[in-house]
Amino acid sequence: MNIIKAEHMGFCYGVKRAVDMALKAAEDYQTKSVCTFGELIHNKQVVERLAQSKIRVCETVDELQCGVLIIRSHGVGPEVFCDATNRGLIVVDATCPDVTKVQREALALSAEDRTVIIVGDKNHPEVQSIMKWAGERLLVISSIEEAKEIINLDRVGIVAQTTFISSYFDDIVNAITANIRDVVVKKTTCSATSKRQSAAVSLADKVDAMVVIGGKHSANTCHLTEMCRQHCLNTYHIETADEFQKDWLSGINNIGITAGASTPDWLIEGVIKKMEELSMQASMEMSVKRVQTGDVIKGTVVSVRSDGVFVDIGYKGEGMIIPSELAFPTPEDCRKIVARGDEIEVLVLATDGKDGIELSKIQADQLTAWDKVNEALASGAILNANCIEAVKGGMIASCLGLRTFIPVSQLDIKFVDDVAAYVGNHIHVKVIEVDREKKRVILSRRVVLQAEKDAEIDRFYNELKEGEIIDGTVARIADFGVFVKLGPVDGLVPNRELSWIRVKHAGELVSAGDPIRVIVQKIDKVQGRISLSVKDLQLDPWYDDIKQFKEEEIVSIKVLRVQKAGIVVEVAQHLEGFVPASELDSEIKRSTQETIYSTGSTLVAKIIRIDDQSKRIILSVKRVAEDAERADIEKYVQSKAEDATDSLGEKFSGLFSKLKFKD
Repeated sequence: MNIIKAEHMGFCYGVKRAVDMALKAAEDYQTKSVCTFGELIHNKQVVERLAQSKIRVCETVDELQCGVLIIRSHGVGPEVFCDATNRGLIVVDATCPDVTKVQREALALSAEDRTVIIVGDKNHPEVQSIMKWAGERLLVISSIEEAKEIINLDRVGIVAQTTFISSYFDDIVNAITANIRDVVVKKTTCSATSKRQSAAVSLADKVDAMVVIGGKHSANTCHLTEMCRQHCLNTYHIETADEFQKDWLSGINNIGITAGASTPDWLIEGVIKKMEELSMQASMEMSVKRVQTGDVIKGTVVSVRSDGVFVDIGYKGEGMIIPSELAFPTPEDCRKIVARGDEIEVLVLATDGKDGIELSKIQADQLTAWDKVNEALASGAILNANCIEAVKGGMIASCLGLRTFIPVSQLDIKFVDDVAAYVGNHIHVKVIEVDREKKRVILSRRVVLQAEKDAEIDRFYNELKEGEIIDGTVARIADFGVFVKLGPVDGLVPNRELSWIRVKHAGELVSAGDPIRVIVQKIDKVQGRISLSVKDLQLDPWYDDIKQFKEEEIVSIKVLRVQKAGIVVEVAQHLEGFVPASELDSEIKRSTQETIYSTGSTLVAKIIRIDDQSKRIILSVKRVAEDAERADIEKYVQSKAEDATDSLGEKFSGLFSKLKFKD
């Protein structure tokens, strides 16, 4: 077994500097009490070693009445420095220079009157120290989802926890800048951290297993473990050599080693020594193994050719599996079935056959396959199956080394028109029927897909909230509304909720496949119904349109619908009003309304009431005529009055001329 160390790992400059400064302080101030403000670094073993040098840990300045206070590598807020100075303590600032840089950037951004956004773990002591320098206007986020929720901020400055994953920080910044224009970004992730992560990922791609050494509560070590596991499933996170397990070496040819920034060299060397001892022990145990014909044992694939597989079973030589003994159906190329390093169970056919040690995987599998199939039926376990041949009524598949059958109705949730299209596919299935006597096993992919779909729907309903705004896609259009695709389910926008403007059919506004933004009005999980609205996301245009009209105004209107109670009219585009029957022409009987007022005809009417609360406009046709008649009468009366005045003046003027007046 090869043990390969990552190019960059272990103590970084900032951590090594902090440990060296602490040890020097203990040596320089032997007569004084020496404390670190919190754990100096995130490594329990290092903290314990510091304690042996009489360097203890205090959580508050109050715990140290006099002596030396060492500021941990994660940094602290300015108030700690002030408090320690006021108490007369000797302060040794072991803050990582990269952390100090973040603190200064946060302070500078705050001085520019910006809201400071810190990307990192808000519970981490480094982030808590940065928060102390960032002023009162600050946010701490750690995910893209949180970043997308940041809106309505004018001026923003962004910094990062030094150990935050650099590429993920870039994604979060992009999500923030999508909603905010004035953003200043200070990429304060540590370059040493990036190198350590890149080296670990590169190594994880090349080895069979990966060991990450470091504190379980160390953020950079946990990130390192997560990234390695994405490239190597056999990734293990340990703090000390005592945690390493012998079983992890089984079937492993190459194993990689990396360590977090808080992990000293002596811890790394201890783990490597333990691995070498266990590897040697395992080799010795394998060398004394005894096998005989008929044994079912575990072995490790050491070489794969198209026409055979060589397996190390710990005997005096490697065993061979020919294609017909490897899998059902017989593979044309063994390299498509197993790979070097795979651990498999084999049946020993012969220890001294013509090809040496002859093995069978398929027979070993079949010895336990029926028990496994029954266990899977009882537990509902999900198995892997290989679709081999399309036959009448379904598909022949290989599962656990057995010949099984999948009915066409169990291949998918939806109807399967072409069963042959599944041949060669590896699918997830559940066992739904077993008859060992008839050697019959019935599988279903449908129940697996349905369970996944049901789980997805449950998650969706549990996360969806009434009043939530969500983006969807128009699935189909019905006479009564629009069905919208929302992830795994559909919701309904009734016609009345599509727009404030009345439309004859939803197809006038949207088409199938269109993106659409909706607000959730009501969720009925039992009935599987989600009521949506587009209208509630829009301002009602009625209130703007009505501003151009006032009561007592004479307007031209168009008849839209004739009803027994009156007529519905268009006052302006998208603005409807109502003329009650009592306000129509008084000479027209109700029975003849429909023949007199036809749809599309235009009239002149008077607005007699505008009701903002109920959004109603009441008009009158009759009052226009009455007003006109009244105006004619008034004009006639006025003209008659003027004529009468002229006649009386002429009559009395002659009489007045005959009268004599005394001086």
